[in-house]
Amino acid sequence: MEGELQHLWRFKDSAEYAQIHFPRLSKGAEATFTGNSVRVSNPDQHKETLFQILQLYSTIDADRSRIEHLPDGSGVLQLRKLVPGEPWPQATASDASSASDGHRQNPLVERQAVEQLLRAAQDGDAEAFSSAAQHFGDSDLSSVKDGNERNALHFAAASGQTEFCRYLLTERGFESDSQDSAGETALAFAAGAGDLTCMRALLELGANAATANSKGGPQAIHRAAHSGSMPAMELLMTEGADVNATSSAGPPLLWAAGEQQEDMVSFLLSHGADVNAVDEKNVNACLMAAATGCRRMLEELISSGANVNIAAHGGVTALHVAAESGHLGIVQTLLQAGADAEAKEQSGQRAIDVAAGARQREVVELLLPRTAPEEGREWSIDALMERAASAAHQDHQHSDCCGCAHEHPNVEEQVDIPEAEDPDDTKGKHLKRKGDEAFVKGNFKAATEAYTQALRHTTSDSAVWANRSAASLRTGAAQDALQDARCARTLKPGFAKAYYREGSALQTLGRWEEAAQAFFQGFRADPQNAALAQAFQKAVQKAREENAQAFSHA
Repeated sequence: MEGELQHLWRFKDSAEYAQIHFPRLSKGAEATFTGNSVRVSNPDQHKETLFQILQLYSTIDADRSRIEHLPDGSGVLQLRKLVPGEPWPQATASDASSASDGHRQNPLVERQAVEQLLRAAQDGDAEAFSSAAQHFGDSDLSSVKDGNERNALHFAAASGQTEFCRYLLTERGFESDSQDSAGETALAFAAGAGDLTCMRALLELGANAATANSKGGPQAIHRAAHSGSMPAMELLMTEGADVNATSSAGPPLLWAAGEQQEDMVSFLLSHGADVNAVDEKNVNACLMAAATGCRRMLEELISSGANVNIAAHGGVTALHVAAESGHLGIVQTLLQAGADAEAKEQSGQRAIDVAAGARQREVVELLLPRTAPEEGREWSIDALMERAASAAHQDHQHSDCCGCAHEHPNVEEQVDIPEAEDPDDTKGKHLKRKGDEAFVKGNFKAATEAYTQALRHTTSDSAVWANRSAASLRTGAAQDALQDARCARTLKPGFAKAYYREGSALQTLGRWEEAAQAFFQGFRADPQNAALAQAFQKAVQKAREENAQAFSHA
């Protein structure tokens, strides 16, 4: 076993995947990720193998790690890193049946002890905490942490256990400003929840409202801005927090703008927030307002001196974003404020070009007289729309709605639709109804099975694929849900529900930037769909937070 494990760690740190080989692996073998352990069950061998991996959840992507069976009866556990290029973590391995030389040497028992201690803190149960603490003897309990390096104080603050926070700080010797793997403190968790009582207790017992995040991530003031809690923001600023505190995802103003917290944006601007501050990708609040379609917030930013022509990485401006999404009012506001209709993003497209590509005819009409015609080409709305349509299938790179420059293969990717095994539309419709009935009753497994049977008889109904995607996602089969959503989208281009299903599957898989793209495409197809707008905003924020965390590891 040790030799097999060492084979894993001989991979270069730059390798994204690594494999542990099992000479014999049952077809029913499963990998279970718990805490800092991976447990591989091998039923035919009547044993389990435990891999203890240091800080597993901050280094290994459990959702995309999997077991693969080989034709010769062997198999591999394939692990994937969360952050490409990061070093592989430390690890040990043993058979579960022989890993019991005392419970302190058993990784699973150790993990359970950590979970019990942290759960007690989360519940604010001092008696259960003291009982769980016995396992650790004289050890410093503040050093007992989960895979994200969060200790009991983080858990207590996040769940609003004010008195338990006092107990940890006054009787157990915890440090008030200890940071987790992302550099966040207990105060940041309390601020994110808008819990004034807990925030005041932490501040009274030594927490610093202006403590810098050692990883470049959010401080308490960023979390308060994100939550929209005005009392929390006022308390932090009274205690010395900086209204322009930096983070890789931008200052508090950007966190508020990304969540459409209009009142918070107004408050921050009135207290000296830099209206033109940007994040690590050069996205500013003006671009965020354009992306979320919040015209009133955009107007306030402009009246406060916002530069509407700041371009994010990839050359994307607020006008590009508004033009592509079809926010006619936003486009008008930007033009009135001096937005440059000639500005080009990295692939050479101006706002009118992206509007034509997104089939936003009214926006094209508005931009046409404000944009210089292309030499030697017909310059009319119809001509622009036709040229954009003919170029729609060409592979190219451009900046997405989040201000991130990269390829977009997944959101527009067409997938192969299989032929029906036993073509019969009547049977297909009957089985679809059965699936719909099961879904409404909350029996998602039965719904998935019914939709699967329906697809044996008809594969041309996009609704069946979309519905099976929704049911599969609720049974935990996110990858299957993603494939079904793409089938629905392929069959019915512009099907907003299919994009919503695709985005939902991608966010479950933790692929937030792709999820944002999918939700954005769905919103373009159905601009009045509030659920798509909200999902897009959430995915954008999560993508920014994920990028901030990745930046902190750089």
